[in-house]
Amino acid sequence: MGVAETSADYAAATLVAGVFSGSGLWWLFLSGGVSLFRSKLRIGTLRWVNRASGTIILGFGVIALLNVLTL
Repeated sequence: MGVAETSADYAAATLVAGVFSGSGLWWLFLSGGVSLFRSKLRIGTLRWVNRASGTIILGFGVIALLNVLTL
């Protein structure tokens, strides 16, 4: 990302601030969306959403591990 190539402290601070801001905005977006649709979803639907989300996260984890092992 170019942070290691420069000696300026503001570059690293900008990167950290950007990641923090992006994470915060993503969290607000997700929690706001869930609060809007919470009353329209049933427990069974939420269970399947949780299972699908867990499977996707697990898949990304497996891919990351495979990438580390093949290096």
